Amino acid sequence: MKKIILMMVALTYALLANEIGKPFVQMGLSGNGGISVAISGDYVVTGSNDNAKIWDIKSGKELKTLSGHSGTVMSVAILGDYVVTGSMDKTAKIWDIKSGKELKTLSGHTAWVNSVAISDENVVTGSYDNTAKIWDIKSGKELKTLSGHGGTDSISVAILGDYVVTGGYDNTAKIWDIKSGKKLKTLSGHSGMVMSVAILGDYVVTGSKDKTAKIWDIKSGKELKTLSGHTDWVNSVAISDENVVTG
Repeated sequence: MKKIILMMVALTYALLANEIGKPFVQMGLSGNGGISVAISGDYVVTGSNDNAKIWDIKSGKELKTLSGHSGTVMSVAILGDYVVTGSMDKTAKIWDIKSGKELKTLSGHTAWVNSVAISDENVVTGSYDNTAKIWDIKSGKELKTLSGHGGTDSISVAILGDYVVTGGYDNTAKIWDIKSGKKLKTLSGHSGMVMSVAILGDYVVTGSKDKTAKIWDIKSGKELKTLSGHTDWVNSVAISDENVVTG
């Protein structure tokens, strides 16, 4: 039952992101039976224990199976002609959405890649090695490694424009400049690990093991609101122009 609920949260999150026309990234529901979901335009992408699949959103027809990882696909993201997958095999892969062809393998992490995000020019990956990495989407070249979260656990990532946001085991989220890799702000206020992050416009949203989500100003790093009401970890967050969704 818990897995079904988490899948429904993931789908709700993905649908919201698709509605506002933003690339979606879902931190994979790790462990046996975990499923990650992304939606953009006419496509749905799912990742599971064996592979990732591309589906037609209107007909529900399976269009492509993306086979190539040697471990569970923990996270997926989609934008334009590209799909990105992150896996327990410590790599991420970039795929062509129409042909299903593998374009690039992003190697460099030393542990599971549990979170991926995509923009027009870059891919960002978050890993259980406690780092995030920025990659060039066309060449697959690693551009920057973002280190600075304490602890040894998974990193959640989001990307928009000039900003990358990461969340980590040290109960903080961090805002980075995507070009320089410089840390701009540390968002401190949670009392548990930051499990999920989202970004839109001037706002960052974080979800935590402390059972709350928080809204922050991206430029000042100031905490604007604390969203309380959950009785367990906040695994997923999404943001639109008017609303925040937490799961």
